[in-house]
Amino acid sequence: MTLPILERLDDGSYLSRLKPLRKSGGEPITVRIIEYSVRTRDEHGTSISELFYLATTLLDPQAWPIEDFPAIYRERWRIETVLDAVKTDLRGGTSVLTRSQSPDGTRQEIWALLCLYQALADMVGDVARHHRVDPDRISFLRARNTARRSVSRITADFPPSPASP
Repeated sequence: MTLPILERLDDGSYLSRLKPLRKSGGEPITVRIIEYSVRTRDEHGTSISELFYLATTLLDPQAWPIEDFPAIYRERWRIETVLDAVKTDLRGGTSVLTRSQSPDGTRQEIWALLCLYQALADMVGDVARHHRVDPDRISFLRARNTARRSVSRITADFPPSPASP
């Protein structure tokens, strides 16, 4: 994708224009492009630098300082990861619809999925603290599968229902 520089801003970012994918897709929009690099190390300890281009509609550099964007963007992806886990890993796939036939039931089902996600995330956090590892290094899918296997082994021994008069 070509991002023409319309105006370079004082903080090093620049204004550009994104065109819709199709001619009938609407008007082009003005965006602010922020370039930044992230340095990491590969499994052999070699330093790697990767350049990222972040497009945003937050155009004012004084209101939205460039230094804030990498952290804000990382947090945005955290919620995307949560939503993906709830929609695909917990719900059963993107083709699975909620079972509820009413808005209240759908809200209740989504709330239950979010509670399940939180319970699994808490479990991952506990395991990570116990083993002194970064929780991000623990696979959410593995945690879900482990919890699923352990639940299937649990048997309940409920007392019999009282007899009706």
